[in-house]
Formats: sequence, structure tokens, C-alpha cells
Amino acid sequence: MSTCHLRAQRFPHLNPFPLAQNAVNMASGHASALSIISWEGYLSAMFGNTLMCSHFAASGERSAVNVQLVGILNNFLILTQVR
Repeated sequence: MSTCHLRAQRFPHLNPFPLAQNAVNMASGHASALSIISWEGYLSAMFGNTLMCSHFAASGERSAVNVQLVGILNNFLILTQVR
């Protein structure tokens, strides 16, 4: 096993590319690997990002709004993969 694979196995929160890994699993016919992903966590994270985005927009912090928009998009894309 490669070092990267071991790191992802022991510390799944350190995987910086969950969208890419999900796409690889789906393309290789291992869609069942996505069944362990908790859709509730990603949905609540998306709502949290939305709340923070509206707060930062009201404060006029553009860069923070952009970061939250990236988080919203990432959570949305993962939710569409999980189905």
C-alpha cells in the first residue's frame, strides 16, 4: 500500500480530494463505497456554510464569502454523488 493510501485510511479527514476519489470509485464500479458517507453531515455543513456566507456578506467581507461559496459548492457536489 502506498503512503498516501495509508494516510487516507487512518486519517480520512486529511483527504483533500473527496470529489475526485468519489468519481474514481463510481467510474470503477465501486459505487457501494459511497454508501458509508453520511449525507446528513454534508447537508448540515452546507447549511452552516450558507449561514456563514450570509453573515460575511452582510459584513462586507468578500474573501470570506468566496470561501463559504466554495464550501457550499463542494458539499453540494458531494451530496449529488452520494444520492
